[in-house]
Amino acid sequence: MPLRGGDALVRGTNSLEVIELRMALEPALVRLAAVRATPLDILRIQRAAVTPPRAKLGEIDLAFHKLVAEATRNSLAADLYALLRRIGSDSRLRVNSPEPPCPNRQQERDREHQAIADAIAARDPDRAEAAMRTHLTAVQNRIVARLTPSAARTG
Repeated sequence: MPLRGGDALVRGTNSLEVIELRMALEPALVRLAAVRATPLDILRIQRAAVTPPRAKLGEIDLAFHKLVAEATRNSLAADLYALLRRIGSDSRLRVNSPEPPCPNRQQERDREHQAIADAIAARDPDRAEAAMRTHLTAVQNRIVARLTPSAARTG
């Protein structure tokens, strides 16, 4: 099967497939980052774990996760992750929620990111992986709720 280009990848996927691949890939990346990150990587990850005032939330989230991928010191993994996120951020895959955004989500996400950053700083790959899985499960749950809003209200 020939390799598909960026547009074909976007047309042939959806937001659930993107988060499923993120859930398969990012726990492995964060394990490597916990072992391989330089002190500068750790500092950058820790800073990116906290959303500055008036920041664009999507950009801050993406920057945090890209820093984790780069801290693996595996350029192929970091590039593959960047491609996955570029596909996932394409407007054709956006899932708009009929509900207003949760006012506490930024703080929740920051706490999740801080748990990941703390585990990387502690050089604890098991804790880093668990924290990443917790974070990505929360992301997946929000995606599913957006795709099936009636199920989220009744279930």
